[in-house]
Order: sequence, then structure tokens, then C-alpha cells
Amino acid sequence: VVLRWTLQYSNLSLIMAETKFLFFVWLFVMEPLLVEYQRYLGVDKKDGENWKDFVPLTLIKRAIRPRLLEIQTAISEPVSKEIWQRFIHSKAHRVLNLLVALQFLTEDWCDYLLQILEECRSLLLLLPFLVLPSPITRVGILYVQFLLPSARSLHARGRIIEVLYLQYWVLNNILTVAVSLGSWFLWFIPFSTQIIFAMWCYMTFPRTITQYYAIVEMELITFGILSGNAELDVQETLTIQ
Repeated sequence: VVLRWTLQYSNLSLIMAETKFLFFVWLFVMEPLLVEYQRYLGVDKKDGENWKDFVPLTLIKRAIRPRLLEIQTAISEPVSKEIWQRFIHSKAHRVLNLLVALQFLTEDWCDYLLQILEECRSLLLLLPFLVLPSPITRVGILYVQFLLPSARSLHARGRIIEVLYLQYWVLNNILTVAVSLGSWFLWFIPFSTQIIFAMWCYMTFPRTITQYYAIVEMELITFGILSGNAELDVQETLTIQ
């Protein structure tokens, strides 16, 4: 059934990408338009505060957020944090600390592997997509590329976490364009769909987001697109190289 559904809607990932683009246009344009419309009607600012009920984020919070969180809980929370900490994380922590003591592993790598292990808890039920046929694996790609980060973005609390997922969506757009441009090349690579699925899983890790966004930000600063102190010359950027 899933195979038949994915074959019938093979352009679903493209549709979701375009929908994401329209959402961002809506997000940044709708509020100024509503404000200007209130001014045009001559509504007093204090009496016209009800326009905020129509801001996109308010609508998403009320209508979409509960559904996304239900999906995330069902798929990405099969094992509670307490059970994972008790039976998996704590034992892995002891093993990695032993490797650090024997100087087979650095402390930075130990922390990095523990973070990846913690994130694997959310991806546990998605592992079978790595060995399933490509049309079915595309369903997993849609989940880790759009649904999981969307649920986490809506559930984010605190400036650090909110900024983290804003950075993710910047990387999401860049990678989506890169994968689309390189689709002709990926067609010749065996198991390319599974590789793309693993890539999107890797991109959901907070440390990955921070690391690669810093690279993108430095590239934009070097080219003068963003303000800031450039630490590289233009010839040293990854774009030129």
C-alpha cells in the first residue's frame, strides 16, 4: 500500500518544498499586509489588535502544532528518555569513558558520539527505511526533512533552541536545492535514496546544525552578503575552492 501510494504521488517531496517556500512568503508578508489593511480601514491600533489572531504562526500553533506533535510522539518517541538513559546511554557512556581513559578516544569525540546516540532515540523506528525500497524510503525522507524538524521548531522553547531550528531551515533550503540540482548524478549512484535519507537524519542533530550553519554564515560574511568580520579571504572559501 505504501509503495503504491509513493509511486502515485512521486512528486510529493517537490510539492512540500514549494509549499515550504510559499509558507515563508506568507510568514513575512501577511503581517505587514494585515497591519496596512487595518490602517486603511482607519481602525484604532488598540481596537485592532485582533488582527494578530490571523498571523500565520498563531494559526499554525492552534491548528497544525498539535497534529505534528502527535505524529512526532508516535514515531520519534517510542522509547522514553528514562529507559534510554538507563539501558543505552549510561552503558555507552561507561564504554566511551573507558576508551577516553585508554586514550583511544578524545573527550570531544566522546561527547559527540553521546550526542549522536541521544538523537538516535528519536530515529529508532526510522532505521528500517535504510533497507527498504527507494519509493518507501522517500516517505522516511519526507518525515526527517520536514515533519520532525517542524514539530521540534514548534515545540522549541528558549532563544538558543529557537535560533538553532531557524538555522536548520536555512540549511534545509540549501540542501534541498543542492539535492535537486544533483538529482541527475544521484541517479547513477546505488542506494542514493538511502544515502539521502541518512544525510537528512544526520542534519537533524543539533551539533551538525551548528557546525554547518557556521560554515555557511562565514561564507556569506566573506562575500559581503552578511555583516560581520570575515576570517577568510574570498579565495579561501569553500564556494571558490
